Amino acid sequence: MEINPSSFSFIQKTEELNVEPLRLIKLSAFEKDEGETILLSVETRIKELVSGLAKRNIKSLTSIGLDIEEEDISNLPTSITGVMVHYFVEGIARDYNIQFDKKPKSIKKSIKGIGNIKTRKRFITKEQKNALLDKTKMSFYDKELSAGIITMPEVLEKIKKAYEEKKQYENIGLILPENKTEYPQYQGVDYLTPEKDKTEEEKTKEEQIISQINEKIIELASAGLISLPKQERKKNVIVRETM
Repeated sequence: MEINPSSFSFIQKTEELNVEPLRLIKLSAFEKDEGETILLSVETRIKELVSGLAKRNIKSLTSIGLDIEEEDISNLPTSITGVMVHYFVEGIARDYNIQFDKKPKSIKKSIKGIGNIKTRKRFITKEQKNALLDKTKMSFYDKELSAGIITMPEVLEKIKKAYEEKKQYENIGLILPENKTEYPQYQGVDYLTPEKDKTEEEKTKEEQIISQINEKIIELASAGLISLPKQERKKNVIVRETM
């Protein structure tokens, strides 16, 4: 059984009912805001939980009762302050229908070491592409469903998340073929003509296309809309908090 993306429309329509637009408030009261320090005294378990989320320590989180996978928290900030501010921002949006006019520094991510990524011929590998596409299909979760490891609502949420990430890639010009033997491709790049038969002008144009799409991928990752492929994050990319 496969899930048609349109089946998620009822979720989106439900969320749209009786929802007023969030009111914007200024993040900084001054033109140059150096920031302030807040000292918090919290229970040990709260610190363990926040630290576990920030450090992606799944073993620690499981030991205190949070059954979660790393991919579920991959878009969280990687500092204790960032995690606290992240949930504070979500909380005031939910409870008071307000949001800041820009993202607080503590939950922003800057990506260093992007030079070699901008010019990579393929940002994600064939295997990573296949893994993402698999997660958009119900059949991928059959064994876990049958074993009672995961519930149907959890499966639908995972499929929706994977599909949304797939669409983010496609919207910026990355082609993700369904055929498992095919590699990801950049829209506008000629993969049929051998490199030696292309003119310098054609090569330059294709390099520009690749660079532009890779820059968009980096922007999406910075905004937390996609997750950087794991091997790229370990070898070539350092994602760190700016505050």
